Amino acid sequence: MEMTNSLVKHNIPFEQFAYPDRNHGIYGGSTRLHLFEMMTRWLEENL
Repeated sequence: MEMTNSLVKHNIPFEQFAYPDRNHGIYGGSTRLHLFEMMTRWLEENL
């Protein structure tokens, strides 16, 4: 939360995804698939 507030305060663009009720390993349901698809899309668009 502090990092997000600082980025907003300094007008720095960023993308953020929150996965509520998930542990650090991002297990459960289709959560991991969603995460890796978003990471792949980011790489395709930015590299």
